[in-house]
This record gives sequence, structure tokens and C-alpha cells, in this order.
Amino acid sequence: MNTRQTELGAARRIDLDAAVAAVVNAAAGSAATIRVYHNDTQHTVQPGESIISIAWDYGIPYPYVQAANPGVDSLSVGQSITIPSQDALLPLPVVAGKRIVVSIPEQRVRVYENGALKWDWSASTGINSSPTWAGVYQILSHEPNAYASNWDLWMPDFLGVYHPIPNADFVNGFHGFPTRGGSQLLWTNSLGTRVTYGCILLSNDNIAQLYAWAEEGVVVEIQG
Repeated sequence: MNTRQTELGAARRIDLDAAVAAVVNAAAGSAATIRVYHNDTQHTVQPGESIISIAWDYGIPYPYVQAANPGVDSLSVGQSITIPSQDALLPLPVVAGKRIVVSIPEQRVRVYENGALKWDWSASTGINSSPTWAGVYQILSHEPNAYASNWDLWMPDFLGVYHPIPNADFVNGFHGFPTRGGSQLLWTNSLGTRVTYGCILLSNDNIAQLYAWAEEGVVVEIQG
């Protein structure tokens, strides 16, 4: 086990107590699953980089990088800043055998079960001024009809995926076609283009399938 920890390097680690418990359970006939955790890391600022561009490259929403570097208002080449652990965005036990992949360039959602493609759907992600942020996250919550007060939107079959700002109440996630004012249905002809305020839009039929299939803890990989 210590050899495996050495192979992971300084940026990643294994919870040894949990790993030993998993191996003991495996000896009793169950499968052993060992999770790899990530440490905070240091990044040396390169020419042309900003906190936003660095955060995008690491797959961490930039407010998390800002929070990890209090008092840093501007960057200079050669400066070292802290990149927070990706585990802040993966707070739940990981569900094995299920994964959701969102492609921002392709505007598609692909759902995998036990390594096989289950569904491949057209989707819409956030506009440039309110983007969907690339990274690795999880299904955090289920709400039959969530309300976004900032935009006065009701979002059916809402699956929370990540908090754009640390400790914020609001969550970006998956949902079906939203309504505004009680009846106005939005974006029904916009799948395949960036139209949302950061969430991932699916058709009402597809989101209903995903809502029933994806329990909390399923990994969501958003590719930029």
C-alpha cells in the first residue's frame, strides 16, 4: 500500500484506513473499491495567465481558486498560487459503474453504465457570460421542480451538480425546458446551442430518464 501511495505522487493520496477496510471486505467476498484523493497543489503563473484561465485548465470553478488565495488581486509571472483539491467538488461517495459526460464543444450529454454507452443526447450549456464550468463533479441533489430566483425560472427534474461559488446556496445542474411566469416555456428549439445560465439543458423526455437513473454520487465529467 505504501508503494502505491508513492506511485500516486504528492498531488494524490489514498485513505489508508478506508483502503484496508475495503481489502478486508473483499476478502469476505465483496468487491474492493479504493478512492484516490487529491491534495491542494501549487501552480506557477505563466505569461498570459489569469485566475480564470488557470482555474479553467484545472477544472475548478475560479471562485474556488480565489478563495484558496485570499488577498491575491492580481497575478505576476512566476508567482505561486494554490489550486484547491478537486475533492471539494466530489463530496459524496462515488457510485460505481455509472458516469455522465457532458461535452461543451459538441453540446452533447453521454451517459455510461458499466463502461457501455447507454444514452447519447443533444444538450445545451451556458452562454459565454454565464458559462457551464468544465471539471469533474457529482450528482448532488434531486428536485422535481427547482426555482432559480435570479432568472425567475422553474426547472423540471433538476439534478444539482456543482456550486459555482464555494458554500453558495445555488447549484448548477441538469434540467428540462424551464418555464417563466407560470406558463412561458423556454429554449424548446435551442438544444445544441449555448443558451442557459450555466446549467445543462436536456429535453423533458431525456431529463426524466436521467433523473430516475442517476442517484446522488454519480460522477459528472464536464469537458471544455
